[in-house]
Amino acid sequence: MLAIRGSAALSPFRIAKLLARLRVQCPAVIGLDAAFVHFVDLERALAGDERERLEALLTYGPREAGAAEAGAAGGEGVALWVVPRPGTISPWASKATDIAQVCGLGAVRRIERGIEYRLTQDGVETCRPPGAELAICAFLWVYFGYPASSYEGHNVESVRYRCGEALAKHGGLR
Repeated sequence: MLAIRGSAALSPFRIAKLLARLRVQCPAVIGLDAAFVHFVDLERALAGDERERLEALLTYGPREAGAAEAGAAGGEGVALWVVPRPGTISPWASKATDIAQVCGLGAVRRIERGIEYRLTQDGVETCRPPGAELAICAFLWVYFGYPASSYEGHNVESVRYRCGEALAKHGGLR
């Protein structure tokens, strides 16, 4: 899966408005950025010319200087990603995937778009030191993992079912 950073997702006016609202709830937030991130599911690795063609297709809208070099995980601050709900295919994804395939990118199974919000804050506070044991984030299992994927030797789909069973049991459902 490729993650390719795109153009700004919000205008400077909307960024300023959202930042003002965020600062009411959390005054430590001093900066906000929002950019599109394209997630590309591939059947195989792309050749150099295919990668260039894909990046050209995903270059649209206003571009900030240095945005392409920053990468999807670039920049400073805390990143929050907003992506479509698992199991759904947005109209944008359907059209983008069709366009990529018509442009000779048959290795592209699906292109989806999310937004990466990056918050910068004044000072950093560690609420709890990291534990000695490695723990994988539940959101990776439930929201981002493909059903056929495995993490730490566990199939994503089976973990999802077990989580659902635990929630049903806890909620008194049968």
